[in-house]
Parts: sequence; structure tokens; C-alpha cells
Amino acid sequence: MFVNRLTLPLAEKILIPKAIPKEAFTYATPPHRLIQYEGVDEVSWIRKLKPKTRVLRKLGLSRRDEIVVIRSEEVKASYYPKLMETPTIKILSEIYSRENLKIVYFARYPDQRKLISKKFPKVILPKRAVDAPSLIAFSKLVVTGGGTMSREGALLGVPSISLFPAKLHVNEWLSSLGFPLWQFKKTEEAVKLINKILDNPDKFRVDTSFMLTELEDPVDTLIRILEEVKFNGWSS
Repeated sequence: MFVNRLTLPLAEKILIPKAIPKEAFTYATPPHRLIQYEGVDEVSWIRKLKPKTRVLRKLGLSRRDEIVVIRSEEVKASYYPKLMETPTIKILSEIYSRENLKIVYFARYPDQRKLISKKFPKVILPKRAVDAPSLIAFSKLVVTGGGTMSREGALLGVPSISLFPAKLHVNEWLSSLGFPLWQFKKTEEAVKLINKILDNPDKFRVDTSFMLTELEDPVDTLIRILEEVKFNGWSS
């Protein structure tokens, strides 16, 4: 919000998902500058994705593995509550002892990596950037302290859980359309669903191929706006 307050007033046109009400931005810009589209940002790369098994080999995995992808919270952000133990760590503690589970944990900071490697030595911690969308496509479950990976997973039909502590309009919208996406503020409630998913992952997986075609790619909308500006100029 702090960054938006500084940058939004400088923009002539602002592209936002229709799931987010225009009123959410009126503190920084007038509504007529907002252009909504029927989709989410992640559609622009997920719809074109052709999952590559190379990412599995890179991490010592195979398509036969029961893979869970976890993304840590943005704990150093001003909007994130300061906690002794974060939700993803609690969830990791709950599922770590499950047999045959391969857990890939994407830490955001060195101290998170250090904690995970010490407390959960069997967890895979990528040292460099990997093709995360492809990895998610081969996974049974996604759990994240943020939002992006949960939407990537849900768009791919992979059961996905966000533990973000605030309302996410786009996540609620995708969930209402039937994408396998949930958001929890209480870790205990998330754990109950996680155990159900891991007991029978195929039951929760969704074929989203047609649903994806129904969503609007923001890049297409952006191109349309730029073409209009090219011929008509900026209209305030």
C-alpha cells in the first residue's frame, strides 16, 4: 500500500483483475484510470506452460515422487505479523514425518534456509532459481505464505493453500470459479485439509484446461490498451 500511494498517482492507466474492487485503489487514484480484466496475472504464463521434467532431475526428483511445494512467508515485509513460528514451519512440522513425501521448500531469506536445513534435513532447499511452475505441475500440493504460487498451482489444477494473513480478492475469485484454492488464517484448519489432500491427492486435483481458456490474459488487455493509446492518445 505504501508503494501504491507513491506510484499509482503517476499512472494514466492501471490494469487490475476484476476480482479486486476499484474502491480498493481510490485512496491513490481516481476510478476512471482503472481498467479491469477477467483474470489474474498468473494466467499470462501458466496458460502457455509446457511443464518440463528437467526441473525434477535438477532437484533429484522423478515423476513418481509424491512432491509437496512450500513457499515461505514474506516475514520481513512491513505488512506481515511478527511470529515466533511461522505457519509454513508449523505445517512442515506436521507433514515432515510422512513416508515417501518429497518436500521442496522455497525460502526467501538465508536465515529461513538455515533454520529449515537444521530442523528438517530431508527437505529439499533449491540453492538457485528453478522452473517453479513446472515443478508445481508435477506436485501433489502447494502451500505458501504468500499468494502467487497458490494461484499458479490452482490454475494448473494442483490443490493449493495460501496462509497469507490478509484478504486476497483474486484468490477468493479463483476459488469461486472452481479452481482448487483455499486460504486459511488458522494453521490448524489448514493442516486438516492438507492431511486429507495428501491421503488422496487425485480426489482434489482438478482438470483446469478448459477453465483456463475462459480467463483473460492481462498481456492481451495491455496490448489492446497500448494500441488504443497509439491511435487515440491518453484520455483522462
